[in-house]
Amino acid sequence: MIDRALYVQIAADQRVNDLALWLEPGASLEEMSAAIHGSSREGMLEITSPGELRQISLSVFDRTFAITYALESVAILIGLVGFSSVGALILTPRLTVFALSLLALTTLTSWWSARHALGADVVRAVKHDW
Repeated sequence: MIDRALYVQIAADQRVNDLALWLEPGASLEEMSAAIHGSSREGMLEITSPGELRQISLSVFDRTFAITYALESVAILIGLVGFSSVGALILTPRLTVFALSLLALTTLTSWWSARHALGADVVRAVKHDW
């Protein structure tokens, strides 16, 4: 709690936004709410019990975690896509050499033809027997 005069000095806000009431044992929340609503303008007050506040807070908390779980799922999906594309990059030179070997090309022949036809990456793969 903060002293009202100190709050007005710091925030420069003269409005009263919240009020907390502690009922005596045996007092009825409904009767107190009706009496307070009767002395105010229509629609100016909202009276909420601690149980209702707790329920609202928990529902907001649950929605926040639902968003967190959705973002976590998206991050996992992106990671899996990245992992699969790295695997494809690793396997590409090996598949090229395998394709050349299926064409019955020897190491010397495949090195010469790959250098002229396909480029340096395949030549390196063939030289190192990938």
